[in-house]
Amino acid sequence: RDGVTEYSDSMSGGFLFNNRYKMERAHHCMVAVQSKLVFSMDSNSTVPDLDLAKEFSLELCSLTVHEYRTHLRDYLKKLYVRYEGGKNEDQLLRFHFVTQSYARHVLANFPAYSFYRRMWKDGERRENSTRVDFRMVIPCMWDEKGCQATFYFWEHGLQPTLDNHNLS
Repeated sequence: RDGVTEYSDSMSGGFLFNNRYKMERAHHCMVAVQSKLVFSMDSNSTVPDLDLAKEFSLELCSLTVHEYRTHLRDYLKKLYVRYEGGKNEDQLLRFHFVTQSYARHVLANFPAYSFYRRMWKDGERRENSTRVDFRMVIPCMWDEKGCQATFYFWEHGLQPTLDNHNLS
């Protein structure tokens, strides 16, 4: 059997999803990952959640347009610096164009999105934690029925890892 490929945030190192979820490339710079609505019991009440968010400790975060724009500007600058090593000018221009295009799309449709971020866990590295939080902020959009959601992860901000301990 093949091992499961897990994808982590290249900035924080935290796992975000694995290839057991349906995923596809989207918007030329994103990986779209499908998640389903699940229900669990919490203190005698039923609590709705998304299976991907629950499995990978993604928490809903409340951001204003200004906060998201500021985070995105800083995140994409850092991502660009990581990406530019060994790339030619055409690749860098394309990277800049497609990331800015998707960023504008999200900002233009801001109310239609929810935003998630991976929770910190004890003992994790917190790069520049006293200044800027570089964890990926993940836009999420629900389908029309409200039963399935799609998370959009920055393709160049992902680090794939084969998990040989968790064979499928």
